[in-house]
Amino acid sequence: MASHARKLVPTVALLCAVTFLAAGCGSDYSSSDDQTDVATTPAKTSQSYEAFQLPSKNIACQVLKPAYARCEVKKKTFSPPVKPASCTLDWGTSVAVQGKGPGKFICHGDTVVVPDAPVLEYGESSAVGSVVCDSSEAGIECRNTNTGHGFFLAREDYRTF
Repeated sequence: MASHARKLVPTVALLCAVTFLAAGCGSDYSSSDDQTDVATTPAKTSQSYEAFQLPSKNIACQVLKPAYARCEVKKKTFSPPVKPASCTLDWGTSVAVQGKGPGKFICHGDTVVVPDAPVLEYGESSAVGSVVCDSSEAGIECRNTNTGHGFFLAREDYRTF
């Protein structure tokens, strides 16, 4: 029986070492004060939608190759920039980033709202061409990864860059 126990000890030790390494291998945590549980941190999911809407269904977007994104807000509480005199169509609800240019409001006579478009859940991203859009409870941010230009759009706020 003692011989059987001696054979079992290295096996148990190896099992413990493998379990320890699997749990701790690659960890970025160096402080025992950090109580973050890596297993419960949600991973960001990446999609490739050319048209989508946010879970609120208040913002819809269209993203096309090589570098175009446009999002539209149905109901807003922010004040958009002053409507240009040259714009005879709708203004203040759609922002876009295209090519090498910065994000900006656009004059438009159409809509990107598609009621049955897939939902880009909060915490997810959609990448098409060089444009990536990140959905969050705060709103949507789309940017051209080649230039860094883009926009943020929400019911209460917007930002172009």
